[in-house]
Amino acid sequence: MITSQKLSDKDSFDTFGYLQLVASTTFLLPKGFNLTMSCFYNSKMKIGNITVFPILNLNPTLQKQFGKHWSVSVGLENIMQRKSKIRTESSGYNRFTFTKTYLSAKIGVTYKFNSGKGFSSPNIEKNTDNSRFSTE
Repeated sequence: MITSQKLSDKDSFDTFGYLQLVASTTFLLPKGFNLTMSCFYNSKMKIGNITVFPILNLNPTLQKQFGKHWSVSVGLENIMQRKSKIRTESSGYNRFTFTKTYLSAKIGVTYKFNSGKGFSSPNIEKNTDNSRFSTE
């Protein structure tokens, strides 16, 4: 994405580009296991007088299917544990902050079910009244 900004009427436009990427893929493993890897990336970007430095999160999840309805999953979020870096600049003011993000784990149990009635063939395709087509 390319964007431009102008902080005041006297300033010229500051034009810059940044990239945002969200991706996910699932690998089918033996014995009913699935491994899902999801990733979020945002390149360096500037918003007004704030600069946000690149962000990268990688989140793997391992899932096991039990029968037709049950599954259990175990996942990790932010396995790279990168620091969030933000710079704020103003006249006579320059602040640079680091925020450490930590690894977190999640466990899930899922039950899948079908609700409602199943699909039936439409009545419009059935001709049960043969009297309409008689040749009498």
